[in-house]
Amino acid sequence: MIGVDTNVILRHLLQDDARQSPIASRFLADRSPDDPAYLSTAVVLELVWTLRRRYGFPQAEVSRIVLSLSRSNDILLQDSVAVRRAVWDAEEANVDIADALIAHSAIDAGCDGVVTFDRRAQRLPGMLPVG
Repeated sequence: MIGVDTNVILRHLLQDDARQSPIASRFLADRSPDDPAYLSTAVVLELVWTLRRRYGFPQAEVSRIVLSLSRSNDILLQDSVAVRRAVWDAEEANVDIADALIAHSAIDAGCDGVVTFDRRAQRLPGMLPVG
């Protein structure tokens, strides 16, 4: 198993670089259930942020991409169960996937909740107003 940085996943998904995109795609095509690519939660969060903010992808498309990665036999996400729950909750509450993943990670770690100033994020179970 080998870890993968966000830029490799982006080059593969976007096919936006004549030199790097084919290399990234070949690398990922060579992965298997016995030798998967590992994506940390930090990579997933950075991927979501970059697709939404830098490239303007709609949330539904980002959700589809993240769910697809989480279901791949050739890719291992650090916490695929929490990632999938976060995507579903984000869609249901109409909030950012990153906020939902923050909530799920904290609750899974035994926290009573997550305090935030973000009113929109407070739509999620476990997200609480600070103060």
